[in-house]
Amino acid sequence: MARRPGFDAAASYMQDDNDAMVGMLGDKVKELRGLSDQINIHIKEDNSLLDGLDTSFDATGSQLGGTMKKLSSISASASRSPMCTLACFVFVVIIFMWWVTK
Repeated sequence: MARRPGFDAAASYMQDDNDAMVGMLGDKVKELRGLSDQINIHIKEDNSLLDGLDTSFDATGSQLGGTMKKLSSISASASRSPMCTLACFVFVVIIFMWWVTK
């Protein structure tokens, strides 16, 4: 098979063009790898933050449950004195907050 004149020059040009494209593709792959690494780091940080929030919410929920048990025992008691004291305390706190913000 006889080669046409200029065929080697065209093939060399195409090979150089392909090599340049492979280099650009390699650079893009490196960029994507860097982005995926950064995303992985952010995901790990977010997961640890969510775990901390979960622990905090559990602790707060147990404290609130204890407070609700105490409040229900106060409201169920035969004596009205603790409930009256609680109502007066809430009223004083509300008046104080209104006075401070005024």
